[in-house]
Amino acid sequence: MRPTRKREWTPGLLWPWLYALLGLALRLPGLDRSLWHDEIVTVTFFAGCPIGHLLSFYPYPNNHILHSLLLKPLLLAGDAEWLIRIPALAAGVAAIPLLYRLAIRHFGVRVAHVASLLLAVAPMHVGYSMQARGYTLVALGAVLALDGFWSWLPMARAPRRARRAAIGGAVAAAWAVPGGTCSV
Repeated sequence: MRPTRKREWTPGLLWPWLYALLGLALRLPGLDRSLWHDEIVTVTFFAGCPIGHLLSFYPYPNNHILHSLLLKPLLLAGDAEWLIRIPALAAGVAAIPLLYRLAIRHFGVRVAHVASLLLAVAPMHVGYSMQARGYTLVALGAVLALDGFWSWLPMARAPRRARRAAIGGAVAAAWAVPGGTCSV
């Protein structure tokens, strides 16, 4: 049995969570706005339909499949604007500390601070986090995939965690917006 290493707390561990809190504070005020056309189409034609229909009906690139799947159980609780936007908000905020982790592992502390702070305040990312759409799931999947692939590259045999992150992130990004994965 391997001896367990106790991880000591350092002030550096607090930064990614502070950036995530900043990102959350910037995103929360817009969650209760009225839904706009694409969000209404998502709720009406895709998330509100049976799963078979959701997975097979793609008449135009408005079906963000992974987002619609995540939205289905939330619709059981109601149809408030803020509730419908929870998956996008959660993915948008979660991407911030995960980007910090990716950057600190592969590029260093300075890049980690700059990248995660920029993502927390980036107007497009803030805006997408307040829309009931799958764009922030693409960003989250891309961060997970990049971290996994870059952790996998230097090793002949990657740890299971790196393989899962790389493959899971890539699949999540592709399923989030099937026609828009090139925009990552």
